[in-house]
Amino acid sequence: MIRLEESILIECSLDKLYSWFLNFDKNFVDWSPYHTEFEKLSGGFEKGDKIRFVEIVDGINYDVKGEILEHIKTENSFRLVFKAKSGLAHIYFIAEKTESGCKFTHIEEFGKRRGIFKNFINWIAFDILLKNKADWELIRRDMIEDNLYLKNYLETGLYGYEKNAQ
Repeated sequence: MIRLEESILIECSLDKLYSWFLNFDKNFVDWSPYHTEFEKLSGGFEKGDKIRFVEIVDGINYDVKGEILEHIKTENSFRLVFKAKSGLAHIYFIAEKTESGCKFTHIEEFGKRRGIFKNFINWIAFDILLKNKADWELIRRDMIEDNLYLKNYLETGLYGYEKNAQ
C-alpha cells in the first residue's frame, strides 16, 4: 500500500475550514485549476453518502466515484474519509485546532490493505492496469498545491492561481 501525507498550517478558525468543506460541492472546482467536476450522487456529505469528483493533472484524468466512510466533527477537530468505489484509494481530510488557527492534513492511500492476495492485486492495479495514473510524485505534488491553494484562499480570499493571474 502507498500512503501520501501532506500537512499545512492555516491561519483561520477550525469552523471556517470546516464550513469550507461542508460546501465542498461548491468549493471543489474553485479549489484548484485541475479540478473540473464534483457531484453529490446521493444528496449529502455524510457517512454513507456517495460522491464523484474529476480532476485532470498533467493530462491525466482522475474520474473517481466513491463513498464517505467517516464524517466526524468535534470542538477541536474534524475528519472526513472517502473510499473510492474500486476500493483501491482512500482520501482523508483531517483538521486540528492550533493556537494560531488549524493544522490541515491531506492523506491519500492507494492499494489493498488486507487479504492474502493484496500484494498481487496492488501490483496488477498499479504496475499494469493503472500505471499512468499511479504517478506518486505527481499525486504528491498535486496534494501540496491543493494545500497551498486552500491556505491562500482561507487566509486571503484568493486561490493561489488567482493571485498569479492578476
